[in-house]
Amino acid sequence: MTFLSIYTPTFRRPFLLELCKASVAAQSAPVEHVVVEDKVGVGVYRMIRDHVGEVHGEYVMVLSDDNVLVDGEFAADLATEAFEADLPDVVMFKGQIASTLQPAAWACEPIATMVDLSCFAVRRDVWLAHAADWGDRYLGDFDFIHSLWTAGCRFYWWDRLVFRALQVTGPPA
Repeated sequence: MTFLSIYTPTFRRPFLLELCKASVAAQSAPVEHVVVEDKVGVGVYRMIRDHVGEVHGEYVMVLSDDNVLVDGEFAADLATEAFEADLPDVVMFKGQIASTLQPAAWACEPIATMVDLSCFAVRRDVWLAHAADWGDRYLGDFDFIHSLWTAGCRFYWWDRLVFRALQVTGPPA
């Protein structure tokens, strides 16, 4: 079984999607990459709920089509980190959005606007059990992660930069 499944919802951004896919393919450890195209514009959160069972790894991460992983060791390092932390329900990490790093609301209850779709990985059993908690609003990712917090899931805060948002930072040099 693959340790990490990366779920990428996409909607009419083929150039950015190719950069995203290349960053996943560059991982040194095997990764399942599930790309789901939104052909009718239903939105990211409905797409996640509708396709929640298509991932098979021990952990699941959503990587938006306009985001890239910053290095090829992320998947291998995540597995090591998760095992050393006794396989927490949720692993939170940082992303670069514009010129700032998303802090992922370090070591406290998740805060709206401090959680990005791509700044956490969730153990698959938790992912499946809480699929209905993805909100339909723009902050649907926060709704999901906050529901895990209020359900008493065990969070682990990993001080690691994991992704860059290309829509605001631009393609890699």
